[in-house]
Parts: sequence; structure tokens; C-alpha cells
Amino acid sequence: MLVLADIKPDEHDALQRELEQIGIELQSRSDALFHRSATTHYAAWMILPGARDAHDASSAPDRLLLETNYDGQLEEHLSDLVTQCGSAIDRVYAHCQDYPAQGSRDPKVVEAFFRARHQDTSKMPTAHYVGLPGRSVPDIRNAIAVYEEAKDFLDRFDHASDVDSIERALVAHFRNSPASAPKRFAITQAGLRHLLVYNLILGFPLMIIYVLLNWAPLCLLARYFEGKEARNDRRHPPWDPTAHAEIYSHLDLAAQNHLCTVATVKPGWFRMLVAKRALALGRILASKFFILGRLDQMNTVHFARWILIGRELLFVGNYDGSWSGYLGDFSDQAWGVNLIWSNTIGFPPTRFLTRGGAQNLDAFETQALTHYAPAPVFYSAYPGYPQANIVRILEFRDALAKKLGI
Repeated sequence: MLVLADIKPDEHDALQRELEQIGIELQSRSDALFHRSATTHYAAWMILPGARDAHDASSAPDRLLLETNYDGQLEEHLSDLVTQCGSAIDRVYAHCQDYPAQGSRDPKVVEAFFRARHQDTSKMPTAHYVGLPGRSVPDIRNAIAVYEEAKDFLDRFDHASDVDSIERALVAHFRNSPASAPKRFAITQAGLRHLLVYNLILGFPLMIIYVLLNWAPLCLLARYFEGKEARNDRRHPPWDPTAHAEIYSHLDLAAQNHLCTVATVKPGWFRMLVAKRALALGRILASKFFILGRLDQMNTVHFARWILIGRELLFVGNYDGSWSGYLGDFSDQAWGVNLIWSNTIGFPPTRFLTRGGAQNLDAFETQALTHYAPAPVFYSAYPGYPQANIVRILEFRDALAKKLGI
């Protein structure tokens, strides 16, 4: 879910302080805010600077973005969020335009406020990657609880025993009186592997034809526009309405981190066409082929989303490890990054859309920093667990549940 609300004039600093305080509360209290939501995997609040005009620095209001990755239907998630987080929502949105005075005392009114500002991605150019498709919060939390209990049990076990004896003892433990009983859910990694094989058999030849027919001509035509833009940029450097001074706050805070950037698509029909085509390709790849916990070759991404709002390209993602390592991973897989972001102002120059660009890591990092929007409030339903570890934990729990006949 993406909700964009305009911030009241002169309320930016007050809202920033409120978000910083809520972020501290969120980290120090396990029962606070999003922890009470049963449907939320990740959530973040961040302030997006308004797009500035070259002649008017205050031409657009700053905006507050609420991003959540959730289970189920939007209406159920929205009701859950407003019910469980009402007081914090009041504190935050009191700084936003047109927020109802009664706030959380009337949840339906707050839900209507959110719905009016919700960015309906089904009607917009977008690509959404889910690292663990179909896996719910209860599913992942159950797997983690079972794994931690199994680890504690094995730490106390006589490791001189043979593997079969250890396995029988572990199964017996979870059959008799476990603190966390394994559960079976509809989605399994084995099932996703079978789905991937099916998609590859049926879809890969079609993807080859699609790429050859659509992207080969675009990449060739792009070389003309790349040269033209380079010449124009030397004479008249373009105004970048979403660029700002480099920001380093709220980077590398924990094992899991958040990244949000807002960039502007270059003028002209061609760049908008390529950006929309790139997002369409990303949507197909993410939903049909990158379904085993990897975004291409990257296994550090939990969720990632690109969305075009007018001429603004918004990116939000949750990842493991350091910010520089994350961008370094993207740089290693530069072709996909370039297809999307090369269409934005300030991105390092590319050749034929796919070469260069993010491969220039220093320039790529600079571009990210000058379009970065920090998230003072960032929530994870399972912090401390890297994406690759969660995949293995889910496979362990599913295998154990099968042995138990569940």
C-alpha cells in the first residue's frame, strides 16, 4: 500500500520530529504501533520533497508517504492498520492537509482519508517484486519460531549421536509437546520451484520473442536519444526537480534496512515510453520468474517496488545489509537497473539502455543519495532475519511438518 498526503505549509520540521520520536518508540517497544498489526510485513513513513520548479523553490508541497507490504485485501489491511495504530496515525497526520479533526475516534473517516490518497498501482505503470510470494506474516513467524525451538533443542542434544537418531529425536520432540507447533501453509518453496519450472517451460520462449520484438528496436533507437541528450546536457544541463543535497540519515541502521528514492523521467515521449515498457517487463519477471527469494541474482531483497506517478519514478525497497552493498548488488545486475532508471534525470549515462549507467558505481551512489528520502519510521515483522535465511527456515519448517504428517 502506498499513501501520499500533502504536508501542511511550515509543518515539515514538526512532522520530522514526530516521525523521529515514533521511530524511537517503535524500536524500543515490542508492542507498539505496527507490531500490533496482524497483516503487515513491512511499513515505513518518509517525507518526500515536493517537485521544485526551476524558478520557484516552493512550488509544490512536501508529501508524506506511507508504504506497507501486507497480507490479504487492501480493505482488510487498512482496517487493521487504522484500528491497531490509530493514535500514532493521529500524531502523524495532524501535520497533513485535510486530515479529519476527530482522527482515530472515527476509524471509517480515517480509512476514507487513506483511500482518497492511496496510489492504486493496478491503474499505474509499476513493477512489484515480492521476495517470498504467497508467504503470510503468520506463516513466516511460525517457521521462525519452529526453527528457533529446533535450534535450542539441538544445542542441548548429544551431538555424538548419528544423524538419523538426531532427526528422530527432533521429530519426536515436535510431535509431543513443542512450544511452537509446525503448521503447513498453502505455499511452499517446493511448490514455487515447480511453478517456476512450469513458467519457464511455457513462458520462456514467449519472453525471448517479446524481448526481440520489443526491446531490440528500442535499444537501437535509444542510442540516438542517448547521443542527443548528451549533447544537449553539455550545452544546457537539465533542471532536476526531485534532486537535493546528499542525505545520509537512516542508512545502515540494522540487519534489515529501507531505501526510497524519487527521480524525474527525462522530457519527451521516448523516455516515458521506455520507462513504462521497462516496468511492464519488470512486472512479468518479478511475478513469473523471480519467485524463489531472488531478484535476478540478488538474495538480499525482501520487497521492492517501482511506480510512475506522473513523471516521477518512485522506488521503495526493503533489503538486508549495508546501503553500499545493496547498490553494489544492483550495479552488478546493471542491465535491469539501467532499463528503468536510465530514463531519469541525473542517472549516469548508458549505452543502448543496458550498458554503463549503474556500472559506474560512484555516480550511481551519488544519484541515489541526491534522490533519497530517509524513513525515520521503519518496521519489520521479522527483524534480524536475512532473506536467504528465511527461505531456508521456511524449507526446514515445511520439511518438518511433512515428517509429522501435518
